[in-house]
Amino acid sequence: MNIFSEPFILEDKNRLPEIYKLRYNAYKNHPLAENFDFKLSDGIKSCSDILDENGKHFIVLNNAANEIAATYRLNIIDTLEQLPYPNIFKPFQLPEARPFLFYSRLVVDEKYRNNNFANKLQKSLLQYHIDNKILFGIGTALHLVDWLKKWGFEILGEVDTTLDRNYHFGSSFAMIINIENINNYGNPSKSIE
Repeated sequence: MNIFSEPFILEDKNRLPEIYKLRYNAYKNHPLAENFDFKLSDGIKSCSDILDENGKHFIVLNNAANEIAATYRLNIIDTLEQLPYPNIFKPFQLPEARPFLFYSRLVVDEKYRNNNFANKLQKSLLQYHIDNKILFGIGTALHLVDWLKKWGFEILGEVDTTLDRNYHFGSSFAMIINIENINNYGNPSKSIE
């Protein structure tokens, strides 16, 4: 048995708090951490938002420890208003097709980095995108822009953080991927972990 699973969609919603805690551990030292909506539950800090309950949480599991090693969320969206910060995308010309996908919250546990999990998760999300024939997906990025471009994402433009008080990530770029670009995506040889 492999120590780590291949990426799969988490079905057991009772495990979502593990993902929230993993995010908190990844984001707590972010320069803008004071802006994040960290929650306290049973004495444990965590990070979640309105998209989690209905999101597709792709995970890599450490089978030996039954522990989530990495996660990346994908949501099927019908209207920008479903997003936690819809206004940052309104200045950009988005395709009219609905639904679309929202890519967010890629996190790899610090102790499991350098295992290529980000690339494996990205491949799984893109395959889901293709299999479900959803015409486009959006997200935001700052440090991952070049990595996302290697997968077929394009920059829509710089995010105006003054447009939405719920956007806590500071200066970043709005990104888009169209389904026809996925078929041409490469497989970056270097992981971002």
